[in-house]
Amino acid sequence: MFILAEVGQENIIASLLDFRSNMVNWILLVILIVWAIKKYVPAFISQRQQAINNELELAANTRKEAEQALAQQKQKIEQATKEAEQIILEAKHAAKQMAEDLKQQTENDISDLRKKFELSAHNERQAAIVEMRNIVAKAAVQLAEENLRSTLTASNKTKIAQEFMGELGKVGGTNVTNEMVSDRSNANHNPQKVVQT
Repeated sequence: MFILAEVGQENIIASLLDFRSNMVNWILLVILIVWAIKKYVPAFISQRQQAINNELELAANTRKEAEQALAQQKQKIEQATKEAEQIILEAKHAAKQMAEDLKQQTENDISDLRKKFELSAHNERQAAIVEMRNIVAKAAVQLAEENLRSTLTASNKTKIAQEFMGELGKVGGTNVTNEMVSDRSNANHNPQKVVQT
C-alpha cells in the first residue's frame, strides 16, 4: 500500500512538473489573479483614495480653520494691545492732569493762606497801632491833667472857666449863658469844682 502511495505521489509530482499541464495551470492562475485584481483592487484603491482625499480635505479644512483662528487671535491680541496702550496713554494723561490740577490747587491754597496771613498781620498791626494810640492818648491826657494841675493857679482857672463859658454861650444860646453866670459866681468861691465839671 505504501508502494502505491509512493507511485501516486510521483505521478502527481511528475504531472505538476510537466510543462504542458503546468502551463495551463499557470495561465489559469494568472487569469484568476488578474480577474481578482480587476474586481477587488480598484474598489479597494478607490476607497483608499477616497479616505485619503477625505483626510486631506479634513486636514486642509482644519488647517484653514486653525489659520483663521490664529488670525482672529492675532487680531484680538493687536486690538487688546491697542486698547492697553490707549488705556495707559489715558491714565498717563489723567495722572498728568491731576498733578497739574493738584499743583494749581496747592498754589492757590498757598496764595490764599499768604493773603490771609498778610491780612491777619495787617489787622494785628492796625490793632496794635490803635491800642498804642489809645495808650499814648491816655498817657497824654494824664500828663496834661497833671501838668494843668501843677501849673494852674486860681486866676488861670477862673480865666479858663470864663472862656469856656463864653464858648458854650455861643453854642448853646442865652439859657446856657445865664446858667453859667450863676455858676461863675460859685466858681469864684470854689475854682477846683468848676475845672472838674
